[in-house]
Amino acid sequence: MKKDAPVYFGIKEIKETAFFVDESIEFAATTGSSYNYHVNLASSIAEETVTFTIEVIFREIRQNRAFMTGKSFSRFVVQNMKQYAGPIKGGMETVDFPMDVWTTLFSLSYSHARALLAKSAAGTKFSTIMLPLINPEQEFKTIFAKDLQLK
Repeated sequence: MKKDAPVYFGIKEIKETAFFVDESIEFAATTGSSYNYHVNLASSIAEETVTFTIEVIFREIRQNRAFMTGKSFSRFVVQNMKQYAGPIKGGMETVDFPMDVWTTLFSLSYSHARALLAKSAAGTKFSTIMLPLINPEQEFKTIFAKDLQLK
């Protein structure tokens, strides 16, 4: 497979699987809030799919209580994914996409997570709190460099 050949993919499914908000939690701008998120990446060469699951947790800092969480996934279908099959590592199949493909898939998934969280938070007192914008290439490399042996 040529490294510069186009990779054809489409969105197969986008779904919010969990949302939680606790509007009883109060905090001032001076005490603030924080957030973190976790990303899981799964692929199936047989089904020609790549799935990113993103879980977000917003916390009130003073007592470290979660006041809003969300979980969603984005599943993509990749044409002729068998061409990108890598070696089996630790009993798991691997996929060898070019970095720009990984970045694009992750960026779309993160944007979907942002939109679904904003949709669910609308109408709550936390409707103005959003998942911040990121540099998707940098974030993807930070999260998955070791697993995918990225440079």
